[in-house]
Amino acid sequence: DLELANTENSRARALSKKKDLDGARQALTRARELLEKRVDEPDTPPAWYGDLGRTCGNLGLILYLQNQREKARDHFQQAIRHLENAREKNPANPEYLEPLRENYRNLAESFLQLGEPRRAAQAAESLAGISKGLPLETYFAACFMARSAATDNDDHAHRVALALRFLEEAVLAGFDDFGLLQKNRKPYFTALEGEKAFHLRYEEVREKARPSLGSPTPKR
Repeated sequence: DLELANTENSRARALSKKKDLDGARQALTRARELLEKRVDEPDTPPAWYGDLGRTCGNLGLILYLQNQREKARDHFQQAIRHLENAREKNPANPEYLEPLRENYRNLAESFLQLGEPRRAAQAAESLAGISKGLPLETYFAACFMARSAATDNDDHAHRVALALRFLEEAVLAGFDDFGLLQKNRKPYFTALEGEKAFHLRYEEVREKARPSLGSPTPKR
């Protein structure tokens, strides 16, 4: 079953590159079904949970691209649950943490698209919690939190405070991509524009980046 699941995952990657989203979705669905049988067994190895989590996350991405946002959200949540199971015995394992961060990002975006800012804020806070010392991931957490603060007034002040904290932590960890911050300012950080701390962080990043402002922005 595990070998068959890996084959289906490989097929899905190839089909995605060819823009065959329906074919990729079908291959990932087969892989998920095969892996789900394995994780129901006693003494399931963490790697199997990890494979199932990554498969659910990839399936969620395909569904998101096909504008099936509710189904995509559900798959990102499943991916997170399986990846959390995988890292139970080894919480710092990057093989599980990296896809876990990706799925929290995708979940936060899905919640915002579905008009659920409170749950988007929770996903952003979880992302920040597993991204200590990682400038870009912590910056993304600040973006999602600021966007959730701008979307409704529930818990607005708390979300603004968290967004500012995450942005400060990102800068302290070494975030210096002023081009990205400048690009994201209007669409993502409107809720922070009235905050002195935001303008201080903005100028701090500008100063950090000044020597390399003439260089092209690194590709991501």
